[in-house]
Amino acid sequence: ALPCIVDVRDENQITEAVEKAVNAFGGIDILVNNASAISLTNTLETPMKKVDLMMGVNTRGTYLASKVCIPYLKKSKVAHILQCRTPDIMADAAYSIFTKPKNFSGNFVIDEELLRQEGIKDMDAYAVSPGHPLLPDFFLDESPDALASAMEEHGATAAFKVGKAQAKITSPVGETFKVIEGSINEEAVKSTQGIYQFVLFGAEEGTWYLDLKSGCGGAGKGEPSDKADVVMSMDSGDFVKMFTGKLKPTMAFMSGKLKIKGDM
Repeated sequence: ALPCIVDVRDENQITEAVEKAVNAFGGIDILVNNASAISLTNTLETPMKKVDLMMGVNTRGTYLASKVCIPYLKKSKVAHILQCRTPDIMADAAYSIFTKPKNFSGNFVIDEELLRQEGIKDMDAYAVSPGHPLLPDFFLDESPDALASAMEEHGATAAFKVGKAQAKITSPVGETFKVIEGSINEEAVKSTQGIYQFVLFGAEEGTWYLDLKSGCGGAGKGEPSDKADVVMSMDSGDFVKMFTGKLKPTMAFMSGKLKIKGDM
C-alpha cells in the first residue's frame, strides 16, 4: 500500500500522488473515484461555500483524477475507472433502483437507506471490517473536532488525533497569511478576480498563495489550485514587513526587493 494524503481538487497534489503510485507499482490499472462531498439541503438553505465544495470534490476532483490517470490506464490491459462510494453497496443499490417503476426516476436516494428499505439488515458486507459502522460523507472543510465527533456518533473512532490533524503555523510568514486569510470576503473576491503566488526565499523559504478568484477565496502555503495570474518573489522578511506596513510595496518594487511576473 502507498497512502497519500491529498486534496482531490488540487492538480499538483493529484499529479504527485499518481506519479508516486506509478513509480512504486509500475503503472495504474484501476482508478476508483470515491471522494465525495454532499449536503442534503434544499437550494435556498445551501450556501455557495458548500456548493463550491461539492462541485470541487465531486466534479473537479473526479475529472482531475481521471485526466491524470488516463495516460497510464491506456497502457494497461485491464484498465477501469470506477465512480462510486463503495463498489458493492453502490451495485446493490443500483439493482434495487432498476427494479423500481419509471415514475421513481428523478428521486434522490442514499444507498444505505434504500437497502434497509429493501429489508437488508446486515450491513457488514459493505463495511471495511465486520461490525464497523458505515460512515456518512463529510465535508473537507470541517474541523478535525467536528469530523471526530461525527464519526463517534456512528460508532467509529477517528484514526487521527484531534488538534493535530492540521499543523499549527506559528512562523511570521504563516501568521501573516492567517491574517490575510481572515480578511478575505466575497466582495474582495468579486472585485479582484485574481490569484497571487508568492515565492519567498531567505529565513522562511517557500511558496504561498492568495486566491481572490475561486469560490470564496483562500490563502495558505503551497501552490494555488489554478494557475496564478501574478507571481511575486521576495525575501520572506521583506514580505512580512510589506504586509505589516513597515515596507511600502512601491519602494519594495523600485528597489528590486519585490519582483513581479504576470498581469496585475
